[in-house]
Amino acid sequence: MHFTFHGQAYSVKVDRAYCEQLQAGQTVQLHHLDLYPEVFLIPGAYSPSEGFLWGALFLFGCYAVISSVRQLRKDHN
Repeated sequence: MHFTFHGQAYSVKVDRAYCEQLQAGQTVQLHHLDLYPEVFLIPGAYSPSEGFLWGALFLFGCYAVISSVRQLRKDHN
């Protein structure tokens, strides 16, 4: 999807399902922070719960690696 914002051209990748919902000339409200001027998100692209799930997955992975290392050291001695 291509658009202009403050006189500059930008583009955002959208999945096929969202693209099929859009019509030429349709107005879409994008998420944008002034802190990251090059980043625009389509509605529903990210939810806070998704961040928590990724964090939980990361912590579980760390736990699994540490447990494996401890078990290997225990078996080696």
